[in-house]
Amino acid sequence: METKVEFTEKLDRLTCATLLIETVKYLLFHRYQMPLPFDQLKAEDERDRKLEYARRSPRNRPLPSVLKKKRQLIADMEELVLNLYQRCLQVEIFEVLLLFGATVVNPKEMYSIRFCNIGETSEADRVKAECASGKENGLNSRSKFVDKCCRKLARTLFTDPSLNERGELGCTSIHCFILASRNLDTTWFRPKFSFKVPKKGKSCEIRIYSDSDGHMGILNGNDGEIRTLQGNDGHMRTSDGNVGILEGTDGEQDTLWFQAPVVIKGYKETYKETVESSMWKK
Repeated sequence: METKVEFTEKLDRLTCATLLIETVKYLLFHRYQMPLPFDQLKAEDERDRKLEYARRSPRNRPLPSVLKKKRQLIADMEELVLNLYQRCLQVEIFEVLLLFGATVVNPKEMYSIRFCNIGETSEADRVKAECASGKENGLNSRSKFVDKCCRKLARTLFTDPSLNERGELGCTSIHCFILASRNLDTTWFRPKFSFKVPKKGKSCEIRIYSDSDGHMGILNGNDGEIRTLQGNDGHMRTSDGNVGILEGTDGEQDTLWFQAPVVIKGYKETYKETVESSMWKK
């Protein structure tokens, strides 16, 4: 299945990084891995922490084991989101893969996120990206244009039938992979030389298009024609079977899958029984 999100405007690298993060957040909430959207869940936890510091017990407090899972999910998501955001600003990420399941070999569901027809990054965009990549609050300081794009992305994903026809997915593990240059300079993402894209499980491709004459995150074959074919080993390949070369390189670079070191654990929230809720029991 494929979900297309089309924008009539040109998307810069900052906008693409934000759209990527919002897509990851939406998929985790949409697939029942958290009881609330991530930003709302984080705000709720911050309010609970303030009540704890004031020595006041929050109303409808989750059970201790559930509270621990909740805060672990928030911490892992913040780490994943920050590193994805920074890498997307600094280098070209060709594809992001989210695997829902206990193992990466046989996941229950798989979601592929890719940007198409993204124009080349201008010098002004590079300067803005370098400034934003070093700030942890860069995701919170959005322009009106980025907010507009995020709203359109949310509407498209929410109304797309291919995403909404699936039943509820039980709480499981979420593994994140990125497809980038083999020479990617990162100490957080770990290279996986033997990783192959799973063939089992339900899969969905999310493609985000920009109205631009340029292209980013698409491989160029030896004959000069654009190719986006994927081989059994998970690498992007040209029609003749050779591994595609990043455009603008000397032909020695190719791509490699990198795995995030954190594994997000989904959870369901249950609360301690209160006087107000127990009074309705017979």
